[in-house]
Amino acid sequence: MDHPWIFDIEVPTEQLAAASKTITFDKVIQLGNGQSIKLEKMIVTPISTVLYYD
Repeated sequence: MDHPWIFDIEVPTEQLAAASKTITFDKVIQLGNGQSIKLEKMIVTPISTVLYYD
């Protein structure tokens, strides 16, 4: 492919906020190597998903 495809989508912020969902986890997951990850929350909108963790 010589040139990448580029998409420019305009969505009103009010529409995104109305369709946004926040999922609260507040859960610690133990990994096999002895470390752990704390899942805090995930924010889902029609165009993105963001996971907050420590």
